[in-house]
Amino acid sequence: MNNIKVFGLIFLAILTVSFGFCANLSVSLSLSSSSIAEGSSTTLTASISGNDTGVTASLSGDGIGTTLITSPASSGGVSTQTVGTVTTSTSKSWIITGNTADTYNLQVAVSGDGANTSGTIVLTVNTPANVTLESSTCDSDSNLSDDEVFSVTYALKNTGGTSASILNSASYGAGDFTESAPALTSGYLDLSSSQTKTVTWSFTAIATTSEQTGELTIDLSGANLSETIDCGSYTIAVTEEKPKGPDGRPGGGGPGTTTEVTKTIAIDEQNKKLGKATFSNSDNDGVDSVAINFIEDMTGTITLKMNTSPSLTVSTFKVISDQNVLNYLTFTYSGDASKIKDVNVKFSLPKTKVTDKTAIRLARYNNSVWTYYTPIVEDKGTYYSFTVAVPGFSYFAIVKYAGAGVTAKEEEKKVTEDEKTTGEGEEVTGAEEGTKTTEGTKGTTETEETSYLSIIVLVALVVIVLVILVYFFRGDKKTVPKFTHK
Repeated sequence: MNNIKVFGLIFLAILTVSFGFCANLSVSLSLSSSSIAEGSSTTLTASISGNDTGVTASLSGDGIGTTLITSPASSGGVSTQTVGTVTTSTSKSWIITGNTADTYNLQVAVSGDGANTSGTIVLTVNTPANVTLESSTCDSDSNLSDDEVFSVTYALKNTGGTSASILNSASYGAGDFTESAPALTSGYLDLSSSQTKTVTWSFTAIATTSEQTGELTIDLSGANLSETIDCGSYTIAVTEEKPKGPDGRPGGGGPGTTTEVTKTIAIDEQNKKLGKATFSNSDNDGVDSVAINFIEDMTGTITLKMNTSPSLTVSTFKVISDQNVLNYLTFTYSGDASKIKDVNVKFSLPKTKVTDKTAIRLARYNNSVWTYYTPIVEDKGTYYSFTVAVPGFSYFAIVKYAGAGVTAKEEEKKVTEDEKTTGEGEEVTGAEEGTKTTEGTKGTTETEETSYLSIIVLVALVVIVLVILVYFFRGDKKTVPKFTHK
């Protein structure tokens, strides 16, 4: 009998221990966002594991039912949900809306028939983002030209407890500007809590053939901010037009456009009477006209090809260091070059391109040497007109040149003097100019050598005559009879 009682007690102990091991519960808590702004919501999830029956989960803590509103709703500061039987794992969730900024300690208690447990978590409710426009400035000069930049600078500050994204939207006339605002991402500026950011928004003017006017504004919105930066009206000047030539047609306008044109003139009586043929150029930039002056009557047809942007660079030629090349030019002439006296080249430059009109030269490249010709300058209001006489065709460059230039007459005089020295008397035209000048210099050296030789010969002759005279004089003295007194 005693043995039966002992075995009963042992069996009861085993059942008690087994039941204790089978009924167990654990819980872990998580928030979809542990920091929210006032009026925002987050989700609290309780993940329950273990084995038990009759399980419930109850949410409680500071502010539940007052400053924190839950779904499912709470009663007496507690929101309870039925879980039931737990064999492995399950979960229950609550949506919590924070109405007042504060830090809240939350607890979820899980209870079953055989076990219970709990978990805690912290939720922070922040004041909402609140962005203010601290300052703004617009460039004072709103009279713009092509490619001129107009800037707007402003500072935004977030005084709230959460981050904010502010929409920045510029408004102006269609096609008037290209814009750049490096601090923006797809038009939005991101500000973290208590952060201040400064934005510089650049607008580059795009000029057209007619004057453009409009108003430039920037709208800012988001995080309690609704502001407009009004920079007022602006004006974009007409894109720079080509200056007018003497005939009223566009011409010149300065270097820059890659254009090559070919002009042909059939020599008529008028050309013969004037002694020249003028190629007017209204088709490209860089040159207004080219007038060819003849030594004698020209007949037939002449052709001139003008390229105001040939594929030449400073490194192509020997160019002195203190010149600034504005543009290269080439002229290709088809006709009788021996009848050309000189060539008048007329070109124009807008005043915006010229800092010193007296420094502009037309340089001509010939025989590996650049010669810089000084032009006659005319003020045409918005541009300068330059007329230069050159001895022939070749490569040319419009330059800013610090040194002195020459005129065609000075160059012609120099060549003529060289011809007189050499005695050759040949005509110099076109590409022969540089060669002829060099030959003239050689002739001058030969003449100087001849002069020195003549002086030496003359001195030698004088010496010979003196020697002869001395000889005869001394010989006569020896033959004179001596008289003595007796």
